[in-house]
Amino acid sequence: MSKEDFTAFTLAEVLITLGIIGVVAAMTLPTLIQKQNDRANITRLKKVYSSLSQAYLMVKEEHGSSEIWDIRDGNQASTRTIFSYFEPYFRIVKKCDNVAGCWSDSTKSLSGQAAHWSGVNYLGYGYYGFILEDGTYMSLDLCGQQLAYFGLPYNSNEMNTQLVLFFVDVNGNKNPNTLGKDVFGFAVGKEKIIPFGAGNNSANCNRSVNNTLAGYDCAYKVLIEDKISY
Repeated sequence: MSKEDFTAFTLAEVLITLGIIGVVAAMTLPTLIQKQNDRANITRLKKVYSSLSQAYLMVKEEHGSSEIWDIRDGNQASTRTIFSYFEPYFRIVKKCDNVAGCWSDSTKSLSGQAAHWSGVNYLGYGYYGFILEDGTYMSLDLCGQQLAYFGLPYNSNEMNTQLVLFFVDVNGNKNPNTLGKDVFGFAVGKEKIIPFGAGNNSANCNRSVNNTLAGYDCAYKVLIEDKISY
């Protein structure tokens, strides 16, 4: 076999090929990582929803339905009492009674603005926060009915006039700390746990809503569609 029978890539051809591979990887890798992170957060969201639902079933056995609870907005004693109903059914490693330490430093809405819903009270602060053994951050709060804000049903058979809310950061202090991405909400209904967005089909779960509402009602959409697509 003569030398003429052998062919090989030149150094320039190899470098060009490697460059193309590098560009393709740089373009596709962030998308793949994002999809992997979204899938992990969806799995965590489903786990939290299941845990809350199971906990409420047991709470009702002992304390009755939420419609007979003493739910008082802005009353820390009432908040502590309701937290005590749920506490036995979670593996909690840290509790924050109206102090910081159980939530990320800042939470954003899908529009990129700081997420808050009650005056200047920012999400996750000033309530009863706690951290679960698996790293999930949770914050329990009581409030007067603001069903439209959270996309909850306007149905007196389902909802109370005062609300017990759970805000959840499914991956703790890890980024993106954003509503609809890793931060979601649930309300305690009369008979079951209700994900935010169940009453308005998650109408504000999109980036085009240019205010602090963007993303608050995403839990229902994500649970129904099994994807984060906004």
